[in-house]
Amino acid sequence: MLHLIKADNFQQPKVTTERTWRHNQMKTKKQATKDANLNELGVTALCLSADETLLYSASQDQTIRIWDLAKGSLLQVIQTPTPIEALTLLRQQPTEQEVQAADGGPAPVTRQFLVTGGSDNLIRSWKIPTAYRQTLLEIPAAPTRMAIDPQSRLLAIATSSGQIQIRQDLAGKPLRSWQAHKGALTALHFITAVPVEGQPANERRIHLVTSGPERSLRIWN
Repeated sequence: MLHLIKADNFQQPKVTTERTWRHNQMKTKKQATKDANLNELGVTALCLSADETLLYSASQDQTIRIWDLAKGSLLQVIQTPTPIEALTLLRQQPTEQEVQAADGGPAPVTRQFLVTGGSDNLIRSWKIPTAYRQTLLEIPAAPTRMAIDPQSRLLAIATSSGQIQIRQDLAGKPLRSWQAHKGALTALHFITAVPVEGQPANERRIHLVTSGPERSLRIWN
């Protein structure tokens, strides 16, 4: 751990609201009125698409909803087996072999996956935009927060017990695992540290920022 910052020292930032809508406000044409009250359980997680045009919202009502940010309209609803507690977007760049195989043709696209953590202690990945469910990974406690590093190489998973796992993929053992807080984390985010004086300008390190029930921010390398 690098730093411990007490939350009492922070000043409340000024926030301007650009758009507000309820998780169950808008519906796609294919939805019937029978599901009008499905989303009364609250939003548990949010993340943006890579181009920041779409918003993904997860809920304990066992849905993920995809929104058009410019219009505030609902584009798609994904039904999930259990209530969702954590959500993030993973981008998978084309492999060297795929680039070479293109051989002057259309360039291979970057694949996008939604990664969700459910109340059943299972991590699932969903291919976007088809919503095809692919990977399953069981962890010791319910996931409450997830984050992807800026290069989409590392996945951080925080559990209800305050433990964090760092993974390169959803298979095999984690690269690292430790007890970060005494209880469920309230925030989990990767940041890129600006080089300090004396370091090369291109030397930027990735750190993980967490907060928990102790009312503190912790920065990990």
